[in-house]
Amino acid sequence: MFESLNVKCVPYLPEIIPTYLSTIQTCDPSIREFLFKNLGLIISTVKQHARGFMDRIFVVIKEHWGVGSEMQSILLSLSEKIASALSSEFKLYLPQIIPHALRIFLYDDSPGKTVTLDLLHALQVFGVNIDDYSHLLLPPMMQLLRATTTPINIKSAILETLCTLCECIDLCEHMSLVVHPLANVIDTIPDLQSLAVRTLCSAIRQFGSRFSVFVQMVDQLMLKHKISSSLYESLVSQITKGILRQDTDAFLWSGIQKVEDTSVQ
Repeated sequence: MFESLNVKCVPYLPEIIPTYLSTIQTCDPSIREFLFKNLGLIISTVKQHARGFMDRIFVVIKEHWGVGSEMQSILLSLSEKIASALSSEFKLYLPQIIPHALRIFLYDDSPGKTVTLDLLHALQVFGVNIDDYSHLLLPPMMQLLRATTTPINIKSAILETLCTLCECIDLCEHMSLVVHPLANVIDTIPDLQSLAVRTLCSAIRQFGSRFSVFVQMVDQLMLKHKISSSLYESLVSQITKGILRQDTDAFLWSGIQKVEDTSVQ
């Protein structure tokens, strides 16, 4: 109904949303997941017109975060739809999500860590909104990347997430935290070397000349594993030559997705 009516349903939201949320709270648990999924569809349809109901929505979300891994995945998907609908206003509600995100990073025991995968995807959707929380989210994320017990698909998702975040949040205060785990992946996981180098290049674009302290270490790894990346070489060349004009595109971090490097061999 909402998809067919689109914004025509907006005048009826004050009657519909509170009743719908009450139904989620009191319904048979067997249909609650279905109702949360539909709530996401409603928010995707009405977008910013749902902002007036967000406080109540997050009360209901908070009540059900701990109810099994399937529910956590559904609530993460719902949070993505809210983030897409509210854009920059979404950051107002992040304090209610961050504690759950940290618990997922640290204690996720879902099969194949599927909830962690869903969280990583959600962080990409949240984008610039999580800038103020990078100091909380990066340490457990990079710890997972370094852990030998972390499945390779999770490590791949972490790299993709980090690559995306490098383009939209300020990570300059976390250079060592970012670079050393990436170097470890390049050195120890051949299947992820290409992605790790691409992610590293995204980080270098932001770090600029500050990356110079890591050049020798990374160069040695690239030589050791016979890895070639024209983009990495170009960025490092500009660093070592001191070509760092503020208007140089390679180092102009603006939160806009840059062209991906396809030259890693």
